Amino acid sequence: PVAKPWGGEFTLKDEIYQFKNWQPEKVRVLMSLNMAKTQLKKPYHIPICWVKQYGEGRVMHMSLGHREDVWTNETYTSSLLGGMKWMLGIEKGDATPNPELSAAEEKKAREAVADN
Repeated sequence: PVAKPWGGEFTLKDEIYQFKNWQPEKVRVLMSLNMAKTQLKKPYHIPICWVKQYGEGRVMHMSLGHREDVWTNETYTSSLLGGMKWMLGIEKGDATPNPELSAAEEKKAREAVADN
């Protein structure tokens, strides 16, 4: 329910967080920065949205939303609403960690940086 409003690939101008001590084995990444299509060229995976189970609770992180044009964007607000519904158990969604996705995105990021 969090990533669904975005559809497939999308373009958006915003600030993002880059994580220290990133532990992909503990989260399910839902959206990532496409290093081949951004001006920010880093040779590592930058997730922008992820979820996880924490005890009996649910956690969602969304890096987007630093700019007014983003947080007033209908797709963004629908995504947040979907996340809230998921965290409350109203909507179903998988929080199984997917470290293989982070590994694949890491590889693509290194290749994108090497190509420039």
